[in-house]
Amino acid sequence: VGGVWAAGDIEEVVAEVHPDAAAIVCGPGKDRPRTPYEAKFSLPWSVAAMLLDGVVNARTYERVDRPEVTALAGRVTHEVIPFPGPAADQPGRLRVRFADGTRAVGTVPRSSGGPDDPATGELVRRKALANGLSGAAMASLSRLAELTEVTTLMAGLAAQEEVS
Repeated sequence: VGGVWAAGDIEEVVAEVHPDAAAIVCGPGKDRPRTPYEAKFSLPWSVAAMLLDGVVNARTYERVDRPEVTALAGRVTHEVIPFPGPAADQPGRLRVRFADGTRAVGTVPRSSGGPDDPATGELVRRKALANGLSGAAMASLSRLAELTEVTTLMAGLAAQEEVS
């Protein structure tokens, strides 16, 4: 389910979740987080923000008082789907019913970024850059294992501060 919509375009969203995850990110009050920290553990709010903004990153959680996100989060429900493995290995599925009656389904084969994911390094790099880390700071961090002194890393991060 890719794209960016207005809250009124979406009638209903159903997210399929692992039994272990449901207790953490779903349930009463999760659609109305009061703090950025609560929003990060709110499946309804995070899904609503993703559908409205097209992306979820660190900036997503700077303002949890967005009425359009809260309105849509109230229409995001979940369905617990039993799965024999850990939550990170369960396929993800999101079903959306639009106000005009059309439907869409978004799926992922499993969570990305785990220890068995060969693309984890690239995922971390993209997320870091998208969340404001500079290329110079990323270059320093990518060589972390090779660094003999922490001062090299600190110089790269200091350059990040000067640019920001």
